Amino acid sequence: MERRTLDPKQDVVFKLLFANERNQEVLIAFLTAMLKPARPIAGVTVLNPETTKESVRTRGAVLDVRVRLEDRTQVDLEMQTTSQSFFAERGLYYWARMYGSQLETGDKYPALRPVVSIFILNFDALKTGRYHSTFQLQEIHGHQTLTDDLAMHFLELPNIPPRHSSRGVDEADVYWGRFFSAKTDQQLEDLVMSNPQLKPAKAALDRLSDDPEARQLAEDRAFAIWNYEEGMRRSALEGKAEGKAEGKAEGKAEGKAEGKAEGLRAAVMRFCQALGVELTDARVQQLGQPGVDLQAILDEVVLRRRWPS
Repeated sequence: MERRTLDPKQDVVFKLLFANERNQEVLIAFLTAMLKPARPIAGVTVLNPETTKESVRTRGAVLDVRVRLEDRTQVDLEMQTTSQSFFAERGLYYWARMYGSQLETGDKYPALRPVVSIFILNFDALKTGRYHSTFQLQEIHGHQTLTDDLAMHFLELPNIPPRHSSRGVDEADVYWGRFFSAKTDQQLEDLVMSNPQLKPAKAALDRLSDDPEARQLAEDRAFAIWNYEEGMRRSALEGKAEGKAEGKAEGKAEGKAEGKAEGLRAAVMRFCQALGVELTDARVQQLGQPGVDLQAILDEVVLRRRWPS
């Protein structure tokens, strides 16, 4: 059965889910799970609640959620599904922009408040084996914290421990990792049954999935990414043809072809998740078989929202 609910790992769905004022309870629950504050979070203000059609259709647009807590601490939430070698530098850059933007001309430095970044990554980026990593500014020998104004959290979904693991009682951030990682509606139902604290999040996702405008934005976003990657693919093919004309080495051309195939496989899996096309084990195996037309599968998934027969 194909998935009915939208995938919260798609950045536009993530933004619509957590930036909606109606879902403030859900946002606070997620922030509490990730930050584990000493005092309960009483209220939040989303600083960028709007999601425009232009931003959805722009491949490079960052659909993050910027939040201000009651003590004026700012938190930036962002979902990333595509592995990037420069994700740490990018994250630090966005943190620095938010931190520096707090001061107006004439303001004093004590007016600065902490800025916290939370990244949910659908790939293993840090290679630590941890599912939730937190970075601060610390002295490298004694580990004294220089300032609490900087904190960066990374929730790596591939490292979320499976249900009924031997590690003992799960933390709340584990439940949220499973919420984002669920592949089917049944997995979501089972997750809520065993973790009732996720019930408001599941209800909010159901409401969002029933909203025709939200579904259209999700489809527009998926098509924008597909269109961008199709343009990149065509550019790569043109470059490959030019390279052959210039007598480039055969091994290099084969390397490009294999890289292209890996990119297409990743794109198929990502769009299946975004558009609710069931990705069974058999279909995953099919993607790795030699001679499979990956581009045809990708086109069918994106344009018709179904697996080719």
